[in-house]
Amino acid sequence: WSATEEIWREAINYRIKNYQYFTEIGNDDTQITSADDEDLTAIKTALSEGDVLTYSTCILDWKDTKIKANSAVPENSKFLGESAVTHQAGSNGGHRMTLVGYNDNLWIDVNGNNAVDAGEMGAFKIVNSWGDDYGNKGFIWVAYDALNEDSCLTTENEKRTPLIQFVT
Repeated sequence: WSATEEIWREAINYRIKNYQYFTEIGNDDTQITSADDEDLTAIKTALSEGDVLTYSTCILDWKDTKIKANSAVPENSKFLGESAVTHQAGSNGGHRMTLVGYNDNLWIDVNGNNAVDAGEMGAFKIVNSWGDDYGNKGFIWVAYDALNEDSCLTTENEKRTPLIQFVT
C-alpha cells in the first residue's frame, strides 16, 4: 500500500477510540443454551448500536452445514441452502473476520436430528474478506451453539475448540 502522506495524516482521524473483549462466552460457566441467553446480550447490543465486532478464529477447521426447511421455523425459508457453521474442530487457519448481524429466529440443525431444539436457534451473520465466492456471497451464519466449548445439545460432534474470540 503506497498511500500518500496526506492519506496517512487523514487516517489519524479514524483511529479506534476504545475496545472491549468478550472472553467469557461459551465456557462451562457461561454456556449458551438458547437465542435469548443473557450471555449474548452484550454482543447483540454492540451490534445494534453500530459497533464493529471482529474476532479471531481457525477457519480451516470449521464444520458447516446447510440451512434446512422445517415447518416449525418459517424464518428458515428465507435462507434455505445457505451455509452455516455448527462448530470448530481444531486450530488450523488463523483468520480475522467481522460480525455484521444476528438472527434469533434462524434454526441450524446442529445435532442433525431434524428436530428444532432450543439450543439450535439463533446465529450470527459473519462477513469474510475472501469475496463473493465464499459462503453465502461473502457471508456465513455461525450458530450460537458454535460459541460453546461443548455443545449444549446431545451430539455426536467431534471434539470442539473455541470458535471465536470477540473484540469490539
